[in-house]
Amino acid sequence: MKKIHYPTKHWKKSTPESKSINQEIIDNLNEMIINEFPQIKSIVVVKEDAIIYEKFFKGYSKHSLHESACMFKSFLSTVIGVALKNELIESVDQNVTDIFSEEIPDDLDVNFKRITIKHLLTKTSGII
Repeated sequence: MKKIHYPTKHWKKSTPESKSINQEIIDNLNEMIINEFPQIKSIVVVKEDAIIYEKFFKGYSKHSLHESACMFKSFLSTVIGVALKNELIESVDQNVTDIFSEEIPDDLDVNFKRITIKHLLTKTSGII
């Protein structure tokens, strides 16, 4: 298995071709974003250990602040998948307070104790 190195401070940059991605696919992605997804402000494509495409739209830059909820959901679901595979958590139906029991105050409202990992993944509150 090929070893992949993730950044500690900066991502490496590479060309699509060096990662076996046809430049035409990247060009089509760029056109599709401009023409069909005008709400997109930025996009980053990472393959293996390097950024192969990074583009900003509508005056945004790498220093612009904007919501990253979709990206976070993907990251969170990946982390949960790894935790399940490695048996660090039992299931997505497990209560979050069970996982972080040392950090939970004794007087926490009972409704918050009902929140599960699944609630976090589906962006539902779990609070009745």
